[in-house]
Parts: sequence; structure tokens; C-alpha cells
Amino acid sequence: SNMDAVRSGTDVHPARTCPLRCCSECRIYDPNRVVIQQDQPSSLVATVRNGWLYRYRKLQNGRQQIISFIIPGDFLTFSFHSRPEMPVAYGVKSVSKTALCVFERDHFMQVVTQEAAFTADFHKESAAYDELLHRRLADIGQRSAKARLGQLLLELYRRHSARGMIKDNGF
Repeated sequence: SNMDAVRSGTDVHPARTCPLRCCSECRIYDPNRVVIQQDQPSSLVATVRNGWLYRYRKLQNGRQQIISFIIPGDFLTFSFHSRPEMPVAYGVKSVSKTALCVFERDHFMQVVTQEAAFTADFHKESAAYDELLHRRLADIGQRSAKARLGQLLLELYRRHSARGMIKDNGF
């Protein structure tokens, strides 16, 4: 419920009061809040408006493995469109204060299937994410930890640059 969300560090605004006016609902998360619970179903359809999050997998030994970072303009997950009743294999957690634009799932799916330009953009974004994960997987066995960190910083810089989010040569 909205009250549980507020108590847990999340502010929920209906569309008519959403300060971003971009969606059916706006959710504001404090830093270090779980947005999507690993191994639980999630039909959340949202993009990041402000802030940073990360996808992670909690391992059997209790440690967390960061899979990827989520920046403004990214979708939280691409699995919502195929089988929302299936558990998500990873969790999503906020790094900073984060604003999400949440969309009503059925309306979003209608737009994806009926608006050719949006469908193309959505599939392009999904394919780019898939490519990023494949590249990262190949890097794990081929690069040193220092080289992987350098590659991550370059990747984040390129993603921010592609969205016009670089200021004073930084993000």
C-alpha cells in the first residue's frame, strides 16, 4: 500500500500529483531501498527519471553480486512484458535518492505493440542491454579486476554521454 511505501522510504504520487508528470505514478525512493525483490514476481514497468540503482544477485554465501547499474532513462527490467508472474532472477536497489516513472502495465504493453516508433525504441534498448550483459560476461574471464573497473567507468560514461548527461567531462 502507499502507507507501507512511505514508511519504507518510498514516496508514491498518483499521476495527477506526480511532480514529474511523466507517468501513471511517480515513486521516489531513498538511498539503499529494495525496489524489486530477487526471486519474487514483479510486474513493475518503470523507467528511471533521476538517481542511480543497481541490479544484483544475492549469492548462496550471502554476498551480493552487482550485475549492472541503472541510470536515468533506463528501464528497471525487461522481463515484465513476457511473464510478470515469474520470479525475477535479480533484485534492484537504489544507490541514491531515485525517482521512477511507473507505467500501468496493460497500457504500456498496448503502446509497445501499437506504436511502431516506440516499439522500435523499446526493442533497441532491450537489445543494447542484452549486448552489454554479453560483453560484460566475456570481460569477466578475460580482464583483470582493474581493467574491468576501467571498462565499467567507460561504459557508464558512454551511456551518460549518449543521453546528454555529461557536465564538465563527468557524470
